[in-house]
Amino acid sequence: MHSHLIGKRSLLLASGVMVMTAQQALLVVLVALPAIEEDLGLTGAAVHWVEIGFLVPMVALALAAGRWVDTVGLGRVVRGGAAGMGMGAAIAAIAFDPAVLVAGRVLQGTGSAVLLAAAPAVALIAAAPGASGRALGVLATVAPAGAVLGPLYGGWLIDTLGWRSVFVLGVLHSVLVVLLVRSLPPRSVTRRATTRSVVREVTLLAAGFTALLLGVAPGGVTGSHRLALVVTALLVAAAWWWSPPAADVRALLRVRGSMAVHGALAGVYLAVLGLLFVVPFFLVDADASAGAVGMAVAAEPMGAALIGPVAGRLTDRGSSRRLAVCGTAVVAIGAALIAAAPELSTTGAVWRLALVGVGFGLFVTPTQDMVLRLGGPTNVGLATAVSNLARSIGTALGPAAAAAAWSWGDRGTGGLRAAGALAAVAGAASAGALLAFPTTTVRDPVPVPATTKET
Repeated sequence: MHSHLIGKRSLLLASGVMVMTAQQALLVVLVALPAIEEDLGLTGAAVHWVEIGFLVPMVALALAAGRWVDTVGLGRVVRGGAAGMGMGAAIAAIAFDPAVLVAGRVLQGTGSAVLLAAAPAVALIAAAPGASGRALGVLATVAPAGAVLGPLYGGWLIDTLGWRSVFVLGVLHSVLVVLLVRSLPPRSVTRRATTRSVVREVTLLAAGFTALLLGVAPGGVTGSHRLALVVTALLVAAAWWWSPPAADVRALLRVRGSMAVHGALAGVYLAVLGLLFVVPFFLVDADASAGAVGMAVAAEPMGAALIGPVAGRLTDRGSSRRLAVCGTAVVAIGAALIAAAPELSTTGAVWRLALVGVGFGLFVTPTQDMVLRLGGPTNVGLATAVSNLARSIGTALGPAAAAAAWSWGDRGTGGLRAAGALAAVAGAASAGALLAFPTTTVRDPVPVPATTKET
């Protein structure tokens, strides 16, 4: 009994470390980019590809990774994802050429897709009966906490040991994941996708998301080229949607309430990421110090981390939809308060973004709970992967939409108000979408991934 309890706790810890490892691979490296640019002599375009090299495989492999969780065996998938993350980090740590660095980032993005798809399944296996919401709440707490701590200790490591140290840390994180999941029961193989269909899907998603990133990213291409890239992304997305590999995704999204939940995910992430993009620009233009800007940005994930355990307990009481609607409403209110501020000081930004973070924390856990109910016990990985795809769309579009609003408002108070209003509308629309989620689905039990001995 004692060893069983230790195994459960190690799995719950592992699920949190998996999310943090994937998150750190993106956030800490963003802090390191100036040092990498100077050391390797990268151009602006090459620096951009260090980020794109990670994001594209993370999105392109999201659905395939979810299917692997449901079919190949959870233990194998987690260890494979950790191995990909570790190998990519090791390659990046020793890179003296931009192409090698980007190759390492591609491997890291591949591992990140796998770990993010598997983390909720690992948490559910570790959860006590009737405590799935609290287990998912751990993920909702760890992710924003990592967003606060990662750039802080990453900056210290870069100043002390150099930028390569953050990739060495990534290797250590991957090793820790492998050690923590030693007790992970493997999943049974129930079905397999053909290699050809997986390659087709990954290729379409990679091409579409790359075009989207290049088309909406601030700077870079302009005018007709930007429009052409966005149109290309939409056409590729349509080609993927009607392709045979997307049949199970179409079936999942046709379940009553599924489009509402995934639309809300994209909308809330668009709102939150847009605010986190534009508020620092406003504060810097208002002559705020770097420390003050960092404190303001950290307020949002800190608010989400503090409310995460509470959201988990409330989710276990069967109030997922009400809690998610309340969370989106709080996000919308926080964004509206930013839009309505006559002059946004650092203090004003801190408490407003903290309020947005509280709303975000109230939203994440119950929404993941609803997503898993939609997928059922045989599609935990696929349901998680589709939700990750919706988050990625919001994450990509949020800063781009906020940047457009910021420029439209002449980069000042007017721009901040426009971006805040856009975020408020996205939050309110997400709350309205969640009201369409059927209460009968909310009352269904959360599916716990079945485990069996693997041969």
